[in-house]
Amino acid sequence: GSGITSLSSPLSIFHPLMEASTPEKDAAGTLVILAYLERIGFTPEESSSLANNRNPSTHELAVLLRNHLLAVPFENLGQHEHPSGEGVAHVARDYPTLQVHKTLHKIVFCRRGGFCWEINFAFCWLLRSLGYKVRIGSANVITPGGPIPGHLCLYVDGLGPDPVLVDPGFGDAPRVPVPIKMGAVAEDPQLGDAFKVLPNDRSLYNQTDAHAGRFDSVLVRARKTGIGGSAMGALVGGEGDAPPPPHRARGL
Repeated sequence: GSGITSLSSPLSIFHPLMEASTPEKDAAGTLVILAYLERIGFTPEESSSLANNRNPSTHELAVLLRNHLLAVPFENLGQHEHPSGEGVAHVARDYPTLQVHKTLHKIVFCRRGGFCWEINFAFCWLLRSLGYKVRIGSANVITPGGPIPGHLCLYVDGLGPDPVLVDPGFGDAPRVPVPIKMGAVAEDPQLGDAFKVLPNDRSLYNQTDAHAGRFDSVLVRARKTGIGGSAMGALVGGEGDAPPPPHRARGL
């Protein structure tokens, strides 16, 4: 089935993981960047080139997104207690955190996945570390029963006239960056699906008036196979100034 994501105005969020630049902090930040890039499938040579060149582009962003989706799964295993049994030790709940260094440790060094707040926070850190201008958007997931709040997505600025949406933390994510421009189509060469942003229709999606007033547009997927057209999410925003690119070793 298809989910739907509704997004509010993008926010810029910073976490002062490292307040000042020093050679030691630069080296530590570079180490994490290289480990992250290798975690999502880049060779050591490719990782070094990406980390050193810091030359954001639409093509590079698409490759980073594709690799991330193929390497880092959407999962919420940590939010459940796993009882012991048949030689397996008890595993307590380990709720997700908004501390980006803990999320990076889980995804990069423990080779785990996560859910939207974890995956997209980590991907935002990586993109900003590579020189991208990234904003964070609050989102809803629209289901047959109506919108469910609590999703997080990313907007990337500076690669063209319009911001683009990237959302590797969505369970059925678009595999290509999607321009935030009414009617613009982004095609997925892997699956043949297409995505575009349309005006939000209050009569659809079992929305309340409050939701319809907050979200003014909808991201729609046209599937090559299966359901012919599915609303992915209601979006608003994309305008406003992007935050300045952080220091390479800086967190969210």
